[in-house]
Amino acid sequence: MTEQKIEKIVIDKLESALSAEGISSLQFIGTWQPTDEGEVKALEDGTKIGAIAVKVLPRVYDTPTIPDGQFNVQISLTMRAEVDVTGKSYLDVTDIISSVTHKWQKSYNDYATDFNIDDEFQPTGFNLDSGDVGIDKENCVWQFS
Repeated sequence: MTEQKIEKIVIDKLESALSAEGISSLQFIGTWQPTDEGEVKALEDGTKIGAIAVKVLPRVYDTPTIPDGQFNVQISLTMRAEVDVTGKSYLDVTDIISSVTHKWQKSYNDYATDFNIDDEFQPTGFNLDSGDVGIDKENCVWQFS
């Protein structure tokens, strides 16, 4: 399934970029990704400072019978405020996520190289859309999407 493969690419690229900066205490959840045997999918790992959920919506076509489609990807970060009381880790993680997505926006070659799936998906463009930021005071979590 193409949506699952695109989602996995996004997760791998974010995980790699965060790891390169020494940030490895985040849980990654992919809507289309199965978990390891014995794990419950999307169950929050209390040992992590937060979670990044990646979701690729089912593809959309603007024109009948023309196979140029869109895959809308949503990235959501939730970080526990009691662990990151100053918001510094939140800022570091959101900066890295933004850097990865801005790289795809700025360079077609980078985007096309990262997302090409042989005989299945050939990227033609990337459009970074709006998101949201904030804190959920009731649940004590920082949020970014």
